[in-house]
Amino acid sequence: MDILTHIVIGASSSVVLFEDQLGKRTALVGGLAALVPDVDTLLTLFYDQADSLLLHRGLSHSIFFILFLSASTSILLRLRNNSNPIRWGMVVFVALTSHVLLDVMTSYGTRILHPFSDSQFSIGNINVVDPVFTVPALMGLLLYLFSKKAPSKRKIANLTGLGISLIYAMLTLFNYLHVKHLFIDTFARANIVPERVVVIPSSAGSFYWHGIAVTSAGWVVGDYSVFDKDNNISLVSYQSDNSLLNSFDTDIMEKVMRYVDGVFLTREEEGKVRVYHLKCHLTQGYELDPSPSTAFIELSKSDEGRTILESKMMVTKTHDKQLFTSRWKRVFGHKLSDVGTFTTNPSKLVQ
Repeated sequence: MDILTHIVIGASSSVVLFEDQLGKRTALVGGLAALVPDVDTLLTLFYDQADSLLLHRGLSHSIFFILFLSASTSILLRLRNNSNPIRWGMVVFVALTSHVLLDVMTSYGTRILHPFSDSQFSIGNINVVDPVFTVPALMGLLLYLFSKKAPSKRKIANLTGLGISLIYAMLTLFNYLHVKHLFIDTFARANIVPERVVVIPSSAGSFYWHGIAVTSAGWVVGDYSVFDKDNNISLVSYQSDNSLLNSFDTDIMEKVMRYVDGVFLTREEEGKVRVYHLKCHLTQGYELDPSPSTAFIELSKSDEGRTILESKMMVTKTHDKQLFTSRWKRVFGHKLSDVGTFTTNPSKLVQ
């Protein structure tokens, strides 16, 4: 999730639970504590590219870290004779837990059992940036902090905003289950037997989704908008050549595989090997592009035969006016053939 959402939910939930005992400072401490797990992004500056892949959403997003930091806060405050060390420790616990739970709701993957397990947990019911989720809680928190109304009314405003956001999150979960069933049925009717089916939200409001059938040959990708007039999902296949990875350093490739969590696509492009993954949005459905994702890891060899790794994103594409327009038309139910700029063929095989 984005930084603003973490601050808002951490602060708002802390206020709901502890404001009566600790006062308005609860919002400040809860909001700041909710940012702590993402300190791992700063640590990547001190690691090489391969190791930095595994830093984000690792130890600082784990249950172990939540318990350790919460307990440490209480112990340190007790040593300083604070009157409410246990409650302040609980504020930190709630804020950190809210951060991790929000990240689990996205499709990125969070290693909540680290360092005991490298398994990545993700639901994928909400986009990494979703104003529909953030704004109600933000408005409630701002009213609580700055309104001149009676304290009881300010508390109600905060609780109402947080409640609306949480209800929306629950609705996206039901929508996710519906969309996943739709994709599973579509793949079955197309006689595709996937090793794994991944469904990810590709817009704010959870209106627009991508479904990926992971097969031994690569990916089969479809897109669906809740505004589509029918449930006929067009599918595009992307072939993968995993043998391209055999020539690279074994230790580096082991880290790459842990990062992509079994969902990746390997292709040779521009003289280098690219490993596409799902840490960012896909392009299929609103752009007929040979690249399946905007995020990839690029591998090459130095003159000495050493493996060179770079994590990249096609950020320039997001500034293309034509692409931006076609994407939002697709979100609201206009398929490629309706947009007028692109054409598509459901049976197209992108090689």
